[in-house]
Amino acid sequence: MHAHGARVILRGLRAVSDFEYEFQMAGMNRNLHPEVETLFLTPAEQYMFISATIVREIARFGGDVSMFVHPAVNRRLKAKLPASRGREAPMALMITDECINCDVCEPECPNGAIPRDRKST
Repeated sequence: MHAHGARVILRGLRAVSDFEYEFQMAGMNRNLHPEVETLFLTPAEQYMFISATIVREIARFGGDVSMFVHPAVNRRLKAKLPASRGREAPMALMITDECINCDVCEPECPNGAIPRDRKST
């Protein structure tokens, strides 16, 4: 940051839950580098649900993320994660607190997220 002469850090706040962490980080940055200012931006309502983690997960399984990222970012994602590496996205019909990824409990899916005809025996 100092090598480029940057004096401002831009951070996005999607939800109130982001604020506490970002506020602590801004305080620490101010303590370490008082000359650097942190600015918080909030997204338009239609983008509040988007996170880098979600975009990476969609891209990892070969989904189209072009409506969520800049074209340069989309090209890098495609180069880094080529065509989901031959894997299909896992099917999930119902997500519960116990579900993390349908690949974990397949073939014994406890909530019926994997149709019986797809379950291996």
